[in-house]
Amino acid sequence: MKINNNPLQLYKLLPGDNCRQCYLPSCMAFAAAVIAGEKRLTACPRLDPAVLARLEAEFCPRRSLADEQADRIGELRQQVAGLDFAALASRLGAVLRGESLVISCLGKDFVIDPAGRLSSECHVNPWVQLPLLRYLLVCQGAAERGEWLPMAELAQGAAVAPLFAKRCELPLRQLADRFGEDFFELLSMFRAKVEGEPDGDRVALLRPLPRVPFRLAYQPPEEGLDSTLRITFDRSAEQNATPEMLHFLASGMAEMWEKILQSLCHPR
Repeated sequence: MKINNNPLQLYKLLPGDNCRQCYLPSCMAFAAAVIAGEKRLTACPRLDPAVLARLEAEFCPRRSLADEQADRIGELRQQVAGLDFAALASRLGAVLRGESLVISCLGKDFVIDPAGRLSSECHVNPWVQLPLLRYLLVCQGAAERGEWLPMAELAQGAAVAPLFAKRCELPLRQLADRFGEDFFELLSMFRAKVEGEPDGDRVALLRPLPRVPFRLAYQPPEEGLDSTLRITFDRSAEQNATPEMLHFLASGMAEMWEKILQSLCHPR
């Protein structure tokens, strides 16, 4: 019987005694961890050797998200390695430093060497690496138009819009609700231009990539109405980025800012 990446099918082949020698609370938890690629079958000391040999021959665990991101970063590095950085710098809004490109992301400088490797004074996360490397490949250097559009109205953005609202706009709205002015002060630390009065409507203009501005508009709750937060993009984003890049950047920012606020501030 092939387990077909199904934890229940794998569980049926395990001892089922929940011995915890794999350091998980149950055999079912172990089966789920193996399917997810977090545990190896050999971590079960009571698995019959004959069953183990058969399973290892036919079973291919799911790749973790980290593994998939690492592979994608490797692919992008190979593509970037063939680019003429000197010819690209102006189009990207970047600076050439020796043979490397320096690109500003939220006010922080990221250096991309000719082999596609990234370095920075701050931590380099996948949510930064993937869009930055992709930016070198897709940015056409289109000038800003001053026409701000939601994700759903960008070319190819409609398919991404529902997930963008759930994983980007909603978490950021919740942060603005919980932390109030601390949230907007944090945005300012990342070189956002923030307008509006405390406890009133706020607008923040951010540049996660030089040619890809984000406009974040927040309206606090009032008179029984929920708060709102909407992110819009200049029309030029259609030539300088992809909807997937925009989603990846915004979700990464939301996760990063939540960690910072939880460690430094108290909700209002």
